[in-house]
Amino acid sequence: DWSIVYTWKTDDFSEDASFYVLSPSGTKVTIASEEPNGTYTVTSNSFYGEPANGKWRLWIEDSYGDGGCGAVNITMSIVPMDSYLTVSIPENTVENMESITGTVFVKPIPEKDLIVNLFSSNPGRLSVQLETIIEAGKDSASFSMSIADDQLLNGSSDIQIMATSSDYYSSTAAIIIDDNESALLSIILPDSAINGDKIEGQLSINRPLDSDTNISLLLNVTDVSIHPETILMPAGLSEVTFDLSILGNPQTITITAFVANWTVYSDTINIIPAMISGAERRALIDLYNSTGGDNWSTNENWLGERGTECSWYGVSCDTYERYVEKIL
Repeated sequence: DWSIVYTWKTDDFSEDASFYVLSPSGTKVTIASEEPNGTYTVTSNSFYGEPANGKWRLWIEDSYGDGGCGAVNITMSIVPMDSYLTVSIPENTVENMESITGTVFVKPIPEKDLIVNLFSSNPGRLSVQLETIIEAGKDSASFSMSIADDQLLNGSSDIQIMATSSDYYSSTAAIIIDDNESALLSIILPDSAINGDKIEGQLSINRPLDSDTNISLLLNVTDVSIHPETILMPAGLSEVTFDLSILGNPQTITITAFVANWTVYSDTINIIPAMISGAERRALIDLYNSTGGDNWSTNENWLGERGTECSWYGVSCDTYERYVEKIL
């Protein structure tokens, strides 16, 4: 069993940050997202069957980039499992595959036949046989899954397959079922955005959706982050608007709206360098005038044009020069 206890501290914009963990085997789990201040305990079975030894990574992603959210007093606990199941299935497939095979492993090897119960989180799209039997002296058994090939425009589904048996830790594995129906998906963005600001975008499909569908937003660069990275378009709609935060090095970027097997289109947007607010600029000028800045030993760049404030001697700003952090 894996668990973590932590105290979450945030500013007034808790929706900007998410807390993650990455296991030595590469499994990534979201610990928290958009949480208010408080102390939390989170447990997960996503690491079942993985080795505990190695480097575990914990980190926070802040879409605004101001460091306004953090976790302290962190305690991570791992309780080794003696008897457990592990499910192995393909990572993804498409509707027209009809059927696929998975495997459930057991540790330790049973001395008598072991009945394993199987469940699907979305049996309407991916059904699984009710049970499989791991024979005495064997460490695994296979099982079959059937994929519904519907005529619906329903995008991709992340489906969980669970295996359970008495006196054994259960196991869950995920598979993505991609739609084999096609559609035209486009995205419209403003021509430009100030670094760190929120903009409004629009997604359009050439026919209404038959079920709620997640649409991924893909970037052509690695030094820019966007939030959110996925937009949910509800069933029955063919168009939706959304708010998007963009943060990174000023440049022109391309964002592609993506759903597997659909024809997708991109749009570009120019990230304009941010500037500190007019109020902060006036405060700096007032400081200069009230303390005799003309007579300072060093006043390099002070009182320069709008947008140069972060280059004034002694003024320290955030990475993307949106606000003053301190004055030396």
